[in-house]
Order: sequence, then structure tokens, then C-alpha cells
Amino acid sequence: MAGHMVTRYFRSLNKYEIFNASLDKLDKTTILINVENKDLVKKLLDKIKPNIVINCIGLLIKDSAENPALSIFINSFFPHFLSELGKVIGFKLIHLSTDCVFSGNKGNYSENDLKDGEGYYAKTKALGEIINQRDLTFRTSIIGPEIKKTGTGLFHWFFTQTGIIKGFTNVYWTGVTTLELAKAIDKAIEKGVNSLYHLVPDEKISKFDLINLINEIWGRNIEILKNKDYQSDKSLINNRKDYNFNIPTYRKMLFELYEWMEKWDYDSY
Repeated sequence: MAGHMVTRYFRSLNKYEIFNASLDKLDKTTILINVENKDLVKKLLDKIKPNIVINCIGLLIKDSAENPALSIFINSFFPHFLSELGKVIGFKLIHLSTDCVFSGNKGNYSENDLKDGEGYYAKTKALGEIINQRDLTFRTSIIGPEIKKTGTGLFHWFFTQTGIIKGFTNVYWTGVTTLELAKAIDKAIEKGVNSLYHLVPDEKISKFDLINLINEIWGRNIEILKNKDYQSDKSLINNRKDYNFNIPTYRKMLFELYEWMEKWDYDSY
């Protein structure tokens, strides 16, 4: 979800030399690689000698539960492996973490709150966070288009629905679109931001209100009923005073994503 958007956005800026490496092909420039082959990863980075490495790889909730060993490797070991390589080769790592490192029992989690999330995904992502004065970990939650037709995110799920659906009124979220994430990464490179940063808007939003905004902006005319049965609040707050990314409102972020997607060929949306 994040990888293809970051690649496309950075190319649109025309100020970076971009290399994209993935298990699956994004375009003709993609370097095909399985990151489980650590020697191959090291050889590739030794050859390219990048200034910045953006790690968009992650095993999500379902796959993490079904593949614990792979989850530990991808979500926990691999980010630290990249960070260690960065010390030797000379690149800065920008790594993506998640609000799922928290349980959702209280909300308004700060950078220093206890990471109390349960399950393989939550625990492996918590272990994989890189917090030092050279690299940067963005802790956030993202929504956006996926290039796989079997996507699992909320955004993709919504576009597979018809008729009447339900939205959680008591599940709260603070996150960004994948487009806004890409913009923030660009700004972070320019400003030299490091350590742990909560990349979130100033206000939380319920999943019910979020999918209603998507419904409105994309003109889907889906009927959305309120579901009050489930409660969770994984909202994050940003206490960093040294830099502020000025994240737009949810409406503005989603509208900018809509305009971006109009310029690209997303078959499933």
C-alpha cells in the first residue's frame, strides 16, 4: 500500500534518483528481491550506496498471525538489519510503524506510552521500531489505494462493498493517507527529522465518519449504518516540539488523494 505510493510520489518530484525494490513488480524499473535473502539485500545496497532507505515492507495482522516466524523476520529483525547496514554503508533509514503497537484501550497515546498491543503483528511491529538519532520511525496508520486486487486495508474494503454497510462509531483513528505519508517523508528528508515521530492529525475521527467522507468524496452513494457494538481507540498524539508537519484535515487529505488517483490508473477504484 505504502510502497507504490511513495515510489510514484517521489518520482513526481523530479529531485531524487529513485530505486524501487520489491518482491512483486511495480513497473519496469523494479528490482525484484526477496528480503529474506539478507546477503542479496546487503549486496544491492552496497552497489547502490543510497543516501536514504525507506522501508515500506510489513507483514500485516492476518499474515503475521498465520506466519509467526516470517512476521518476526519482516516486522522485527529486518528494520534493525537495515539500520545496522546504514551505519556501515552510510544511509539513513526511514521506517514505518503502526498505531497497532497499542491496545486501543485508552486512546491519545503519546510517543512514550507503554506499547501494550496484543498479537504477533502488534508485538513484532513494536520490536521493529528504530529509535535513535540517525534514523527515523514514523508511527502512524495509513489508508489508500492498493495495486493488488486482493488488498486488505479499509480503503480497499470500502470499494468492494455495495448496498448497505456498517461503520463503527466508537472506533477512533488518527492516521494519514498514503499520499500524505509520502509528502511527510519528503519533508522529513529535507529537515533531517530523526528518532520516533507520531505522524498524525490534531484530531481523531471515528471509522464511521471516515468512511462517510470517502463515500462522499468518491461519490459512491453507499448507505452506511451506525455500529456502536465495538469500541477501540488507538488514536495517537504528537508531543514532539522540534518539528511539526502540519497534517491537513481528513477531508483535505482524502480530496487530495482523490485528485491524485484521477491521474493514475487504479483499476479497482
